[in-house]
Amino acid sequence: MYEYGFGDSWQHTTTLEKTVNSDTLEVTYLDGRGERPSEDVGGSWGYMEYMRIMADETDPEHETLGSKPSPEEINSRLKHCIMGYMYLRSWH
Repeated sequence: MYEYGFGDSWQHTTTLEKTVNSDTLEVTYLDGRGERPSEDVGGSWGYMEYMRIMADETDPEHETLGSKPSPEEINSRLKHCIMGYMYLRSWH
């Protein structure tokens, strides 16, 4: 279980499906299930509005709010996060 939201308290469940012995630290996103709100959607009230917009393809905000990063984009972001983590760890 992972809690995120700085006050909105979004709770996510992540599943570790496989580990591989390696000399390097690497994280790979494979797949995701379930709807996710846009960043900083505004808590449960904002999420209800988000879901209303996503249910209405004619809503002007539908396409903007519905865009999701591809697995390749997510893995690129993860790679940069891990690189930053490794960089910070080297200072300690």
